[in-house]
Amino acid sequence: INMHTIKPIDEEMIKKHIQKKKYIIFIDGNYKHLDILLREKINVKTVKKIYFKKLKKLLNHMSKLLRQKVVLCLHPSSNLKEYSDYFTDFLVSKFETNKEINNASIVIFHESSGIMDAILKKKRIISLKTRILGNYIFERIKLYQKNLNFVSIDLDQDEIEINKNIIKDLDTKLKFYNSYINNYLKSDDDRNGSQKIIK
Repeated sequence: INMHTIKPIDEEMIKKHIQKKKYIIFIDGNYKHLDILLREKINVKTVKKIYFKKLKKLLNHMSKLLRQKVVLCLHPSSNLKEYSDYFTDFLVSKFETNKEINNASIVIFHESSGIMDAILKKKRIISLKTRILGNYIFERIKLYQKNLNFVSIDLDQDEIEINKNIIKDLDTKLKFYNSYINNYLKSDDDRNGSQKIIK
């Protein structure tokens, strides 16, 4: 056996995911999630109108620029019909975020625990910065950006300019994932589960 031809399992897994690139996916956080409604004094109808319009414009622009379809991966609490009726140019899915991440060329999000799968799979990630959803989500977004140095797009700008160089920028950010994975997402040692729970 030539040991030089044997690669670590995680490297093979990453390579497999890279080869399956097909879509731009957006991981939804639900604009009317209880985390928002319980903390913010917002008009949900106004928020929906502004947020959906800006999100649709951005995703259409990304789709045309990269010539790839867009998939919206809904939060479990989001209304499938509501999103499907508005985002008619996109594929809308629910309860399939992990599967869709496997097929993603780029993952876009603002705040979602689902992004951890994209980090583990070394996906190109764009973080959307916005105050539309209130201060709590805005601070959560800043925390993600600080810890992972994501490429960021300000959704609140009137005109958002994006060019194909964004792919190069996204590729340079992948190196920042490793320390985050090792510090926060990786099993820390060989102790069994019960010992870790006690800790």
